Amino acid sequence: MRRLLPLLILALAVTAACTTRSADEVASSPASPSPEGSAGLSGDRLVVLRDDGNLVTMDRDGGSLLPLTTDAGSGLTVQQPVASPNGRSLAWVEIRGGQASVVTASRFGTNRVEIPLSIAPFFLEWDPTSSRLVYLGNAGASIGLGVIEGAVAAPQDNPVGGGSPLYLAWSPNGRDLFVHVGADGLGSTDLVSELQPADDRPGTFQAPAWLPDDRIVYAARSGGGAQQLVIVDAGERRVLETFRGGILFVPSPDGRRLAYRIDRPDGTQAGVFVRDVEGGPATLVTGGETTAFAWSPRGDALLLMSVEPGAEIEATHRWRVWDGRLRFVSKPFLPSPTFFSNYVPFFDQYAQALTPWAPDGRAFVFAGLVQGRAGIWVQPVRAGAAPSFVSGGEFAAWSPPE
Repeated sequence: MRRLLPLLILALAVTAACTTRSADEVASSPASPSPEGSAGLSGDRLVVLRDDGNLVTMDRDGGSLLPLTTDAGSGLTVQQPVASPNGRSLAWVEIRGGQASVVTASRFGTNRVEIPLSIAPFFLEWDPTSSRLVYLGNAGASIGLGVIEGAVAAPQDNPVGGGSPLYLAWSPNGRDLFVHVGADGLGSTDLVSELQPADDRPGTFQAPAWLPDDRIVYAARSGGGAQQLVIVDAGERRVLETFRGGILFVPSPDGRRLAYRIDRPDGTQAGVFVRDVEGGPATLVTGGETTAFAWSPRGDALLLMSVEPGAEIEATHRWRVWDGRLRFVSKPFLPSPTFFSNYVPFFDQYAQALTPWAPDGRAFVFAGLVQGRAGIWVQPVRAGAAPSFVSGGEFAAWSPPE
């Protein structure tokens, strides 16, 4: 293990095997498809974990099905699929006989490579250059962090350290990480040098954000029990919001706006707000209870997962889309157990790794129960539009075109 991140090490023993299986070595595996007519797979695709536990990709209407795994079951668990930002690669976690591996493959299911790990990741994220993968996984009482270098060409596992809780953000050039770990750990690292601590102590939040223009956003403690949402530009610090309680935030893809939810000290929500990072007043998007939110690819609309008040089943939600006004409200739905338990509580971190939005911003995908039918649904963002059932499944995200 490299000497790195003294705030993150915390006596973590993450000694991982760095051996990999090449594409040639796994070519005979039933989970290594060689699809015919692969030219039709180069557009945007849905990445779906199906009811049988296997991973597939498909068109937005459920056609052109490409199986990436075929033998999920009692001996194999497949989880955490994520597409690379350039749309050329996919990665996911496989746990077989107690041994965890990260698997990478092309969008066509070829060039499949397994990277064995000593921990089972519960989070994967490609860097902005689509060449490295960061992972988080349980390591005893802590959370282990590692980076897979050369994830597409010549993967090599680099265990970095750990801590708990642990959240992160990639730099725009994919060379550095900004990490939030434990009650006091906050800073950046190039994964070779020691942690460069921030000038602030972290406030009550989860994932920091590293904007495309190289500015960093996080929450910091302030005097008298107050907290501040701050943006830092080469050491210059500016306060965007002062609040009490906690905050979760997601920047728009262009880095121009922030959507954030303020949670009061008593656990109630003050609302979801949108603010221009250059200044100006915040806009209240909704005062209703909101479980998660995600920006559209162009940053011109915000998708909100809102609790349905008075519903017989507590987990009932509706989707809402806001673009300066409330533009769309969906039918009531129940999120799938995998989606609701594994993704929704950490939506601010997952917003940096994947998206439910179609690249054209005209639809989004989700896993849930709609009018008694469970599975994967594609919802057009259009007044009165009904969702389309495309597949059975527990989780789905949208992969960009190549």
